[in-house]
Amino acid sequence: MFKISSIKHGWFDIILSNEDTDYYICSSSVGGYDTAKALLNAISDIYYKKKSSVKLCFNAENEAHIIHLDAENSNLSIIITEINDKPFKYLSEQTSSLDTVKQSPPIIQIKCDINNSIKEVIMQFTDIIIQKKVDEYNDNWFPFPQEEYDKIYNYLKYRF
Repeated sequence: MFKISSIKHGWFDIILSNEDTDYYICSSSVGGYDTAKALLNAISDIYYKKKSSVKLCFNAENEAHIIHLDAENSNLSIIITEINDKPFKYLSEQTSSLDTVKQSPPIIQIKCDINNSIKEVIMQFTDIIIQKKVDEYNDNWFPFPQEEYDKIYNYLKYRF
């Protein structure tokens, strides 16, 4: 399960869940890295089969996590690790460095269906639009990633 839990004052917070564990993860806008936009680009790359593996950084200023998305057929594996490399704590938004950074063992692992997972992510962003909270999103985070959202939503809207 994927849920946007909060977008307030420069923080983008989500909850990822498997059968028995909810994991709260957040990202700060301080480094100038738009995690929400990167998330939509990542799921788009996986959905359109441009990539089978993508890494995202959630930088919470004093800690950082990497979300690994690995697709195989219709299955999606989501693994969260913590960055254990002090020099990368603040530079972790440099996605090219995510392959070389020291990481913890997996904190949580989730196996799920690709289509259902992508639908959950898109529905969270759709709710922001439906509830007319795009201005609030823009005020508290980066500009709403409309182009990235549309790239997936316009394809999926007739399929679910």
